[in-house]
Amino acid sequence: MLVCHTCEVIVPIPDYRGRAEYDEFLQARVAEHQYPGSNPTRGHDMDLGTVSEKSWDNPQIRPQIVAEIMARTWHEVGGLGQALYDVQNNYKEDAMACWRFEHGRTSNCDDYMSEKKLILADSRAERKDLGLDPRQRAKISLCQFCPVHSVVQQRKNKARGM
Repeated sequence: MLVCHTCEVIVPIPDYRGRAEYDEFLQARVAEHQYPGSNPTRGHDMDLGTVSEKSWDNPQIRPQIVAEIMARTWHEVGGLGQALYDVQNNYKEDAMACWRFEHGRTSNCDDYMSEKKLILADSRAERKDLGLDPRQRAKISLCQFCPVHSVVQQRKNKARGM
């Protein structure tokens, strides 16, 4: 079983008795999950597991196998997965610390949404491999996780008459 965490797919792989680098079927399936134009080390996050052919072919057991794989990889918490929620909680903690200690719990922050508060992923190489402009990235700010952000949004809504 080849499990691609990036694509969220499960690919059945026939059993191969030998070293994985000599398994041409496996190599072909792994190649389908590489970033375009990248070297072989720049592929999707994958795992290789073993499930007996008898179990996989059994229509009563296969859904249980798929459910277990999904529970361990993509839907640990329901929704988008524990890793995403952990990252989000980390940003919230950082924003609260900024608001409390750097700005003394103010409702008017002098560096709200400034360049120094941008959260930028180091994705230039991946964006270049995909043919995207490496300088054009999503602009997420630590301020979007701060209590001041809701105050600013309320002021904007009030000005719009909402």
